[in-house]
Amino acid sequence: MMKTHKLKQQFLNKLILFPKASRGQISIMFALLLIPIVGFIGGVLDFSQKISYENKLQSTLDSVSIAVAKEIARNNTAKDADLKKIGDIIFKTNHILPDNITASPYVILRDKETLTVSQTASLKTSFMALVGVSKLEIEITSKINIKRSDVELAMILDMSGSMRGSKMSDLKIATKDLVNTLIQDTTGLASVKISYIPWTRGVLINNPMNKQVLKNNYSGKYNCGGSRKKPTEKSPAKQPISASLDKWGYQESCPQTSIVPLTDNKTVLLSAVNGWVADGGTYSDTGLTWGWGTLSPAWNGLWSTTAAAKPYEKVKKFVVLMTDGDNNTTQADTRSKALCKKMKAKGIKIYSIAFKAGKNAQKLLKNCASTLAMYIDASSGDALKEAFKQIADEVGAFYISG
Repeated sequence: MMKTHKLKQQFLNKLILFPKASRGQISIMFALLLIPIVGFIGGVLDFSQKISYENKLQSTLDSVSIAVAKEIARNNTAKDADLKKIGDIIFKTNHILPDNITASPYVILRDKETLTVSQTASLKTSFMALVGVSKLEIEITSKINIKRSDVELAMILDMSGSMRGSKMSDLKIATKDLVNTLIQDTTGLASVKISYIPWTRGVLINNPMNKQVLKNNYSGKYNCGGSRKKPTEKSPAKQPISASLDKWGYQESCPQTSIVPLTDNKTVLLSAVNGWVADGGTYSDTGLTWGWGTLSPAWNGLWSTTAAAKPYEKVKKFVVLMTDGDNNTTQADTRSKALCKKMKAKGIKIYSIAFKAGKNAQKLLKNCASTLAMYIDASSGDALKEAFKQIADEVGAFYISG
């Protein structure tokens, strides 16, 4: 402001000297043109101040709207006064009002679908006032779509032996935090359903479904499902999947807990986590095969009607693929890549997490992730918990629309 004041004073001083000048017609003409020239050149400075303030105010109001939207996500019945208190903290922390700007209090408005945060202000001009423009009006708005669509999320989680100890403890805590964040009575979400697919060499399938989906298993002898040689979305009711067997025909190691198909029952989801135990090999293609099955409408009929997946165009579908190590075979890598590619082509968004994993696993997981930003390298238990927290926030994300 001090610099602008000095420039303005210098222009005025020059203007005062012109009536005393005696250098002919050119001086007189220039004197007559000086005021509009000053107004034009100085107007650029006034407008640059306006644009600079608008950018800073837009950033502040966006921060306010996001903070308020997150509170609405946490508690859809939050009162307007409580939302304003949250907004005020963000606004006061980020906003500085220049001396030459007068602003009305910012306003928060919400309906069932939209949250709007807006403010009007006016900037007192320095140079443009010389040509009759004493102020420039400012109006900034931040809009967020708070209409939340249905969400289906498949948690495809490595239960191999290397997950023993603190890794499994960290996974359990991170998963429970995610469930508690996404499934709340007060979130206002239309619907959030989560499935668990604990995997090792195989996945555990509850009776009597195992008879229907595993090849040559009419007696129900096997309940550990493997993967397909050629990845496809086709229901195992129409194209059964081989049981996970070793070379002698014995059933391979399988997780101690079975698949949990899509549900919004928090009690079921939280209690299932308690039974997770680490043991067995690493075959991510198996987890992906059955994880896709919990999200695919083609597999409906295998699960209960309440666990049925909705059509792709009716819901946002997500996968979280987490492993702490390399697959035991390159064949599993090849199949996993093919499965991830096919799922992404269907519009499923894939998060992949390398939990203290090596380079080969990291390479595979980067390939599987929908975007590079959706690949997360979690090098510690705290990093894994933070990754799950990030995913929970993004899965139920709001969108700034203006």
